Amino acid sequence: MTGGATMRKNTDRPSFRTMKQTVVTILVGKTEKAYIIHLDLLIHYSEYFRAAFTGSFKEAEDKKISLSDVKKSTFDRFVDWLYYREISPTEEDKDPETGRLQYRGIIELYILGDKYQIPKLRKYVIDHIFQSLTTSLELLPSPGAIARAYEFLPETSPMRKFMLDIFARRFTPYYITRAKKMNKNPSCLQNEFLIEALIKIADNTKAINQNQRSTLKLKLCDYHEHADDKERKQCEQSHGVADIDR
Repeated sequence: MTGGATMRKNTDRPSFRTMKQTVVTILVGKTEKAYIIHLDLLIHYSEYFRAAFTGSFKEAEDKKISLSDVKKSTFDRFVDWLYYREISPTEEDKDPETGRLQYRGIIELYILGDKYQIPKLRKYVIDHIFQSLTTSLELLPSPGAIARAYEFLPETSPMRKFMLDIFARRFTPYYITRAKKMNKNPSCLQNEFLIEALIKIADNTKAINQNQRSTLKLKLCDYHEHADDKERKQCEQSHGVADIDR
């Protein structure tokens, strides 16, 4: 992932009973809104912030860092997740016309998790989107959300793979419900994504024609970043999330 630092294997959430009360200031956005955050909690999840605040950088001395390229709404949600391990849909995630989820804001949270090396946040966002997509066949990330993922995430990103797989899997119902709208407003999707999607749709069609529909199921752990097969097996046994088969 972004930054190249080796990820620490953290299994336990820091306890406020034992956590030091040292705090740091994160200045977010062009207006530099100040967020005061417990240092131990922040560096428990992020190797980026661990390096910045515990190394020989100026940030470690000042206990302050500026993230001018991050939206305040995105960082608000990160702080909610950091302290409460929860994220909730906002208006940014909804289609302004239909009110349905389109995941634009949640994708921004995943991008933040990628850039600042927060693997557990990435996993949480993937889980959140995957589970919501099991509830309705009509749900699909918006072209804008897909475009952001393809623009700001590396080719190896599990989120890019998931966006491609779910789009190709639900292309037909998506096209039927959105074709007229997309015809009036040309898609913002990159050529790279569209080419990959066409190839994936062709592969899916071939599998269906060969009575191999079961191979098209989307499994949650395919989009996790497990260290090995043992970790994946343990995750599959514990998460209890159904596959997406339509």
